[in-house]
Amino acid sequence: MTLSISNHNNTCTVEMTEDLTIYEVGQYQTKLLAECDFNGQFKLDFSKLEDIDTAGVQLILSLDKQVKAAGGNILFLSTSPEMSKVLELFNLSEHFKSTDEAF
Repeated sequence: MTLSISNHNNTCTVEMTEDLTIYEVGQYQTKLLAECDFNGQFKLDFSKLEDIDTAGVQLILSLDKQVKAAGGNILFLSTSPEMSKVLELFNLSEHFKSTDEAF
């Protein structure tokens, strides 16, 4: 599991590398819930993500719902080609804003 989290100025920045699959989602979710402030800006960096499955997509949708319920919003900083493909496959590329125009 490779997950880097930093909280500064009401912004939680999360970098996920390697895989976001059913095997990692439980550990990622536990760490995210313990370390992230969900009521501000929530930034996700997927530029180094190698693999994602439906459990990973479910985690992202769950985070999106939780952040929005707390009054915050999610911004994708960067996405890997694999992440971009999955977002397009699930018709989610328009749902999530990205600063790198990866979609």
